[in-house]
Amino acid sequence: MSTKIRFAYDKATQALNFFAIQNKNPLNKMKALKILYFADRFHFRRYGRLISNDTYYAMKKGLVASSSRDILELNGEYLSKEEIDYAQQFIKKAKDEYEYISEKNYDDDVFSDSEIEALKYSWEKYKEYDWATLSNLTHLYPEWKKHEKDLDDDRRVAIDVLDFLEDPENESLIDYKLTDEDKKIRKEDLEESALLDNCWRDR
Repeated sequence: MSTKIRFAYDKATQALNFFAIQNKNPLNKMKALKILYFADRFHFRRYGRLISNDTYYAMKKGLVASSSRDILELNGEYLSKEEIDYAQQFIKKAKDEYEYISEKNYDDDVFSDSEIEALKYSWEKYKEYDWATLSNLTHLYPEWKKHEKDLDDDRRVAIDVLDFLEDPENESLIDYKLTDEDKKIRKEDLEESALLDNCWRDR
């Protein structure tokens, strides 16, 4: 069964906006994307769903949320006009091409309380690291390691979000501990959400 759910461009935009505001502008794009990954991973493990619903790819420099990256680049080739117009209200490219800034305060109405919890948790935990350190840190997680041999500078591999349920070898990297029963429930929750989302889009 497919576990693909429609990208939540409003939540992805506001999450990236939130990080820039917390950083007091500007913020490195890669650093923001890595912290978003940790927030998505934590939220999925604890609450059974991603915040962004983005598609994650394993790349040479770590794990990246594909459409969220397009938002930071304001990339109209891959995003709809609606998504671009929304993002431009809140995010702006900085003078440094590797950074971005916030245009105005983030809209917390798009988030649930648990999503805000995950964003704040991940920001506080990883804010002191630079993007390269965070990139190397993502290499320690099973969803990246399983594709490591297939990656080079020009290739990326889509990951299965269910791999977020797997634990890294280093137990100190586990943000939220899961039992086997917890993992089963998270898998069922994701499949049910994907089914409902696909049914809604087919109407």
